[in-house]
Amino acid sequence: MSEITQIRAEPQAAITRVALSLFVILAGSFIAPLLMHSSTLAIPAIAAELRLTAETLSWFTLINILGNACMVLPAGKLADIYGRKRIFCIGLLIAGIACMIGGSAQNDWMILLCRVLQGVGGAFIFGASIALVSSIPPADQKARVMGIYIAVCYLGIVAGPLFGGVVIDTIGWRWTFYIPGVVLLSIAMIGIGLLHWERFGDRETRLRLIDTMLYMGALTTIAMSVFNTNELRGQLMLLGGALLFAAFCRYQAMRRDPLLQVTLFLNNPVYTTLSVSHFLTYCAVFSLPFTLTLYLQYIQGINARTTGLILISQAVFTALTAPANGWLALRFRTRTILWTGMSL
Repeated sequence: MSEITQIRAEPQAAITRVALSLFVILAGSFIAPLLMHSSTLAIPAIAAELRLTAETLSWFTLINILGNACMVLPAGKLADIYGRKRIFCIGLLIAGIACMIGGSAQNDWMILLCRVLQGVGGAFIFGASIALVSSIPPADQKARVMGIYIAVCYLGIVAGPLFGGVVIDTIGWRWTFYIPGVVLLSIAMIGIGLLHWERFGDRETRLRLIDTMLYMGALTTIAMSVFNTNELRGQLMLLGGALLFAAFCRYQAMRRDPLLQVTLFLNNPVYTTLSVSHFLTYCAVFSLPFTLTLYLQYIQGINARTTGLILISQAVFTALTAPANGWLALRFRTRTILWTGMSL
């Protein structure tokens, strides 16, 4: 019997401790967005103590998103091959260790290392969590649990600025890293030590080094170019990054087992339109907290707690209106809802 046949024949372990399994997944999925948004709120306090430059401040947010973007596709492949629970728990460990580095940071390199590891850990967490949530509960509970999962993720976004504001004003910015770090490491230990089951995807899939390097190289080159777009060097880097990404997409279109399924965009205009709309929306969602944090605290002199309350307004209204999407989808065309939301 060939190795591939043996892999196919391996039975997957029965799900044990379903409630504890869901708790671990939901808790990790709550802490990850909370950590991201509370850390952003701490930027002025971190910059003042560590004497960060303006360029380092810009990298503070960018390198976190870059680490997440570079690893989220490889993380999905790794979860299929080596197990979704295993990759999820590794993501918790990486994010927890990153928090400890951030809490003890003494210079700009330590804080940037923390942020990129947070992004990588988040990619592992979210790369496996949705697949786990859809595979753990019984069939008649899947939709309900998925709804709870989405609500928990939004709750993490809502709680992040509020948590960060209270912690920064009371015990200091370092604890916006230490507290989530302890929770993440504790959840990881529970998952590793008490959840004795695993779920795999397509274990025949391959994570090729050349695909991964092209993808990461393109994103990193484009990200680095944004600091010098008014200079020839930055413009050349931007052009080089765009060409690298185009080469990556071309290469993926010819792959039977691609890292990114480019054909989804080429053959499905609805999917392409939805992807572009999500891209534009998240550009606004991720840039706004960074700029508003600096504006409200530096320019307006507002304290961190009040800034946190202002920043949660967007997430609160998103969380309140999201459940209505199902009702709206039954009564209006999807594109009508989409374009109304984009216009608003």
